[in-house]
Amino acid sequence: MIRSYLKVALRNIARHKGYSFINITGLAIGMACCILILLWVQDELSFDRFHENAGDIYRVVQDINFADHSTTWAISQGPLGPALRDDFPEIANMVRFTNRGMRLTYEDKIFDEVLGMADGSIFEVFTFPLLRGDPATALVDPFSLVITEEMARKYFGEQDPMGKVLNADGRFDFKVTGILKEVPRNSHIRFDFLVPFIFGRELNYTVDRWGNSQFTTYVQLQRGLPANEVISKIARYLDDKPTIEKDAALNLQPLTGIHLFSHYEFDFASGDITYVTIFSLVAFFILLIACINFMNLTTARSANRAREVGMRKVAGAYRSDLIRQFFGESMLLACVAFCLALGLVRLLLGAFNTLSAKELTLGISSNGWLWLGFLGIALLTGFISGTYPALFLSGFQPVRVLKGSVQPGAKSSAFRKFLVVFQFSLTILLLICTLVVYRQLDYMQNKKLGYDKEHLVYMSIRGQMREQFDAVKQELLSHPNILAVTASANVPTYGYSFSNSLWRWEGQDPDEEILMRASFVDVDFLETLGIELLAGRDFSREFSTDQDAAVAVNEAAARAMGMEDPVGRRLSLGERESTIVGLVKDYHFRSLRQEIDPLILIFSPPSSRVLFVRLKGEDMPQSLAHIEEVWNTFSPGFDFRYRFMDEALDLLYRAEQRTGTIFRIFTLLAVSISCLGLFGLASYIAEQRTKEIGIRKVLGATVSHIVFLLSRDFTKWVMVANLIAWPVAYYAMRVWLQGFAYRIPLPWWVFGLSALLALVIALLTVSYQSVRAAVSNPVDALKYE
Repeated sequence: MIRSYLKVALRNIARHKGYSFINITGLAIGMACCILILLWVQDELSFDRFHENAGDIYRVVQDINFADHSTTWAISQGPLGPALRDDFPEIANMVRFTNRGMRLTYEDKIFDEVLGMADGSIFEVFTFPLLRGDPATALVDPFSLVITEEMARKYFGEQDPMGKVLNADGRFDFKVTGILKEVPRNSHIRFDFLVPFIFGRELNYTVDRWGNSQFTTYVQLQRGLPANEVISKIARYLDDKPTIEKDAALNLQPLTGIHLFSHYEFDFASGDITYVTIFSLVAFFILLIACINFMNLTTARSANRAREVGMRKVAGAYRSDLIRQFFGESMLLACVAFCLALGLVRLLLGAFNTLSAKELTLGISSNGWLWLGFLGIALLTGFISGTYPALFLSGFQPVRVLKGSVQPGAKSSAFRKFLVVFQFSLTILLLICTLVVYRQLDYMQNKKLGYDKEHLVYMSIRGQMREQFDAVKQELLSHPNILAVTASANVPTYGYSFSNSLWRWEGQDPDEEILMRASFVDVDFLETLGIELLAGRDFSREFSTDQDAAVAVNEAAARAMGMEDPVGRRLSLGERESTIVGLVKDYHFRSLRQEIDPLILIFSPPSSRVLFVRLKGEDMPQSLAHIEEVWNTFSPGFDFRYRFMDEALDLLYRAEQRTGTIFRIFTLLAVSISCLGLFGLASYIAEQRTKEIGIRKVLGATVSHIVFLLSRDFTKWVMVANLIAWPVAYYAMRVWLQGFAYRIPLPWWVFGLSALLALVIALLTVSYQSVRAAVSNPVDALKYE
């Protein structure tokens, strides 16, 4: 029986091969898009789930209330982890983690690396298996070092790395005590080197002091214990501890939620559940559009199948037999399309990985459940595509069919119109979202930041540059194309030196706690970066009191302190007394996702770690060659590495740029699938109205009139689709834009442009068939049947 159904299905597919080709192509493209998106979504959802104890591991975060705002910090105090483990039996284990950039040397190999610092319990709590070495003792000694396989090859080649010594910053000698398997790519904790957490004491980190939040703390609860039971016990644990923040409550964040659900301060997770939701919906919409194409074309050809249905019923076929036949046809088409989709995915996966910065694979061994999902997509596609056609076509009455009383597509006309409107509603929704996302990303990249990012080069200060900074500066300024030179502890838009809520000033409410950001800078910082000075003066070595005692504040800080004219006012931080010498215009020192916070610029040349050079913009290679020459003079042995500020800003928003590009590509494919179905539908409608067109032409109708007649319905459907899509798109984009502190408004022209684009796309799609039918010979049309 299955063989007979298959034969009938193949015969019907071959008979209508033109429409079958359109159906298969649309379904294949739709399923390929869906598979690629689901691979991306599955990768995002897989972060940190490879740990054996993932369900019991949590990150400790602090919910803090300041006078002017509330926030959540992903970092905590050094002693917190051990204290929680010792004081609460519900907590089985803990790990503290941070990292530090250091210069590692082995024989003639010198590289700048980032070292992870963690408690030895990291191998008990997390699943980071050691290939060599004892997990229980690998991080006991303060100067022990665990490295990954890749780093072992990088530094030691074919030599046995165990017991070898790496020097860090010319000060510390670390002995290799373990070889670690490569950290999985879907881990939010990333490191190539691991040293003991207690090594932080050598760097004067606040490992044993409550007065500073600096580290990430993870706890492992007793197996199966609900986190809410522990949260209620530890929430006010800091109330009697000598912490800086007065009102801080502890909370627990599940390990498996860190990558996608972290929008906390001092966090290094990079995912966003919003984009996972958006792309999941896009995958569903694209697949739905492809299914709608199938239903549209199948029901539109109902009259061609009506006589077949009538004859089979007369011959004794039951309706259930016909339903199985039509479902079989749709399933067969879906399976063929699925095979083509897999071929497309394999062909495009490399390019998609490059675009999304991932390493997605289609291997069955690593994605077994995902393959079952793909198979489910194929079956679901066939089921959705075939449901209405199967029920509709199998319902024809044989007497009416054989008498010719079933009109071509009469019963399916209303439903077909609904499908076209719904399909274009989804397409217009994606068009609007694409335009808004593009506009927001363009706004973020081109918004004035409060400083001049053009022709500004920066690099890390190395070797003798800090001790001989004045000589470095003079050598650089000797070149005519170098306009200004300065130094700072941080790169603007990438953060600040520290945060503190213990700043005090005259007239302040003693109970008021306002969080201030602070950054260490050198002379000429404002001039070199092009930051506007609103009042007062810049820092200067001519004023002996400026060293560690002069500060400048931004407008946000002046507002927070209630100072209309802050110049000359005094600030204190503990025993440190400072004088405000300048008021600077607000500038963005973090991502545009965050508002501009109160900022204090502290004149402290010894704290500078980044060199900034302002160039003229003429003969850049010669200018860079001069900078490299100065670099080699004062930092011999260090690789000359620099970056332009505008490039750094591009990197800051690289994730959003990738997301926007992926969104645009899939929107374009969704539009293409819609056009494919619309082309097939227009072709069929023109075919059904061939005789009518011939009669109208004989009666004097012009080509333009015929084209208008055939295009009129499609125009109405597209306009109705706009009315449905606009409010949905407005709400969705309004919610998405709330995630940005600085965002574009939702201009009316975006909706107007999407309507125009949809209309133009629809008319261009149907125009070929319309013009072809309009210019045909009426004599041939009247002979048609």
